Amino acid sequence: MKSKFLSFFKPAAAARPASALDEQIERARALHQQGQREAAAALYGEILAAWPDNAEVHYRHANVLKDQGALERAVAGYDRAIELRGDYAQAFCNRAVVLGQLRMLPEAVASYDRAIALDPTDALARCNRGMLLNVMGQKDAALASFRDAIACNADFFPAHFGHAALLQERKQWAASLASYDRALALNAGDATVHYNRGTILRELERWPDADPSALATERIVLVVQVNGKVRARIDAEPGLEEEAAVALALEHQGVLAHLGGRPVRKRIYVRDRLLNLVA
Repeated sequence: MKSKFLSFFKPAAAARPASALDEQIERARALHQQGQREAAAALYGEILAAWPDNAEVHYRHANVLKDQGALERAVAGYDRAIELRGDYAQAFCNRAVVLGQLRMLPEAVASYDRAIALDPTDALARCNRGMLLNVMGQKDAALASFRDAIACNADFFPAHFGHAALLQERKQWAASLASYDRALALNAGDATVHYNRGTILRELERWPDADPSALATERIVLVVQVNGKVRARIDAEPGLEEEAAVALALEHQGVLAHLGGRPVRKRIYVRDRLLNLVA
């Protein structure tokens, strides 16, 4: 089946102005962002038919293929982008991601190494490299990679988390706790960090201080009725004896108003719940 985008291109690519290429790249990019992956892949394919030596289009096309799950084709696309532009650091990074998904871990690490050589400040590349090295059992190298990522970007949460988790795995409790604390400062709502941090505190036998407010005596609400109708709700301490409950009720202006000066002939008391005064 022919693509609906085929009409945008003519056989002779050399005759195209550069602006036409930019317009089509932008259109394909927008389709990808909108989740229309098949349409985006088709359009990128047609752009490549017209501009086969454009590294950016190969890179973007590979990104779509990656999201479609066509991992081998995505690697081939990144390879072609890198062949055309040897300093394409982001292509090396994304190539490494796909190689990792293919479980080609040494090749993925090597691709991250190329990306880092081109952009030594890339904290994400260093962090992802550390994760792969950890999976490969190269713990020291993984720790170094996480630390390098943090050195590049002190506020990069994934690097702090990866660093803390690896230290926790090694039972370096204090250092791991410090790293988790830094991660929490960056993302206070991360449940996994809170859980892991709690596990370490248990190992260190560091228990939280008692909260005096949590030890405070509970309060109850005493419902007071006059002749069977609710006339007051009184905040009180639990465990009130009947006499104390009656005395408390007779201090309440609403109760007194409904008694109207009449003596209490009978009282029914359910401890800590209800007092009914019959006048």
